[in-house]
Amino acid sequence: MKVAIIVFCVLLLQCPTKAQTSYTTYSRGANYTGSSSFVNPVVTKTYTFREYTPPPRPSNYESKSSYGGSNYKSDNSSASSSSSRNSSASTTREVTAADYFYDGEKELNKGNYATSINYFDKAISMYPRHFEAFCSRGNAKLQLGRTSEAIKDYDKSIYINPKFQVAYFNRALASEALGNWAGAIEDFTEALTINPNDADVYCFRGNAKKQTEQADAAIDDYNKAIDINPKHHRAYFERGTIKYEKMENEAAMEDFSKAIKLSGQIADYYYGRGEIYTRLKDERNSVKDFNKAIAIDPDYVLAYASRGLVRLKHEDFSKAEEDFSKAIELRPKVGAYYSCRALARVYNNDRAKGCEDLMMAKRLGINSIDDLIAKYCN
Repeated sequence: MKVAIIVFCVLLLQCPTKAQTSYTTYSRGANYTGSSSFVNPVVTKTYTFREYTPPPRPSNYESKSSYGGSNYKSDNSSASSSSSRNSSASTTREVTAADYFYDGEKELNKGNYATSINYFDKAISMYPRHFEAFCSRGNAKLQLGRTSEAIKDYDKSIYINPKFQVAYFNRALASEALGNWAGAIEDFTEALTINPNDADVYCFRGNAKKQTEQADAAIDDYNKAIDINPKHHRAYFERGTIKYEKMENEAAMEDFSKAIKLSGQIADYYYGRGEIYTRLKDERNSVKDFNKAIAIDPDYVLAYASRGLVRLKHEDFSKAEEDFSKAIELRPKVGAYYSCRALARVYNNDRAKGCEDLMMAKRLGINSIDDLIAKYCN
């Protein structure tokens, strides 16, 4: 009976729910490190925006700039001439749209998104065809959760310069945030027509296809990313998640291990391999990988929950309770964690607290535990 109830807990934790989203900065030219859509109840999917990286501001920067191939001096000469800055030689020069753009990028990189928007506004006011400023302003708005406004800025950037790949890429991420996976795939595809050798874009498009249940097409994209860049660790990991879902355990293990070999400091990779070890009943190694994931990211809720399950199955109820308690601390609205902690407490002779957890799980929408409540709480 105890085994059957623990199996119920395992199944409960494997029911996926809607991913949460957040945004982090993309390092241009590097493989991204956001979280994937690995199937698990509270998976966190992290999107990253791609920044346009301007060249360094020259030390002898003059007012008539040709930065980015465009003259960003104000379209309104009277307005631009009314603003000036003191140079080191106590002379003055006009403030240009490029000045404001550089300042906006600086604030954006610091995470001062509202301030950066003010600078981008000024750059656009002075030079209304500043497509990079529209794109960067969209990035700042995306970080502030103003997703629809961000898309409008990306639209404008693309209208001005239809070959600006960064804007397509970032608009795709904004579309993903709104659940518009088809729109995201379309923009990633357009980005690839501009640069067909961008491994990162293939990987992102693969993720979008995975969200729309196009598993085989997603694998094709991950394969292409790896062909372009054999060290693209994220593509190996994402491909591994699909193989995991297809029950191709050895192939998934190979991909997760390759991702770890290429970049051994990403918690997702150890967590994914730990799940494979658990499935293969190599739970000693699974715990090692969950431990490593937690060491890299002490807030990695999925690793605590999965390690808790292993400990629950091995009747290490005190340690299992600790893991589920940490998972609850990190995600207090997930009823499955309360259900599993309840079992750890009941089997550890703390039926009163176990019942409290069962009732909380019920309030959080876990309706399949009525038999457990009747068994332990009456």
